[in-house]
Amino acid sequence: MRMGIVGSGKIGGFVGTSCSRTGHEVLCASRHLSKLDGLVQAAGNGARRGTPDEAIEFSEVILLSIPFVDGPEFGRSRRVAHCDGPRIGIPLASDDAEAMDVAVQLVRDAGFDPAVVGDLSQAREFDYGTRTYASDMTGDEVRGVLGGHVRMFRFGKLQ
Repeated sequence: MRMGIVGSGKIGGFVGTSCSRTGHEVLCASRHLSKLDGLVQAAGNGARRGTPDEAIEFSEVILLSIPFVDGPEFGRSRRVAHCDGPRIGIPLASDDAEAMDVAVQLVRDAGFDPAVVGDLSQAREFDYGTRTYASDMTGDEVRGVLGGHVRMFRFGKLQ
């Protein structure tokens, strides 16, 4: 799958590298292209860098990995993911069920445990500065912290 990672910092960079290593075509995007050279080289497998507009044009799927507060302007981990035992939890939010299906699968492909929070208005529950932001929590821990906000994702359906 062709993926564009817009916001290739700590989280986006890690997800982009993980997806590239599992065979996805990845374009890492940033406003500061020169800062992406090391990331793209580490990702290997033909990963490349570009602008956010290039990532959108290139991709079947876009991971928008920017702080929630920057979303309207844009257009609205330390632990190894591939390990035995519980996986790092990645909270997700979307207004589109089909897009959520794709995001859940990509998070799983990258070796993480998806925690579906709800629609985009719920994204502030895991934004910068919250307890779950850039944490090493397992999926169960993320679901525990976010409590009533998290809905389980089973068999391609939100529950």
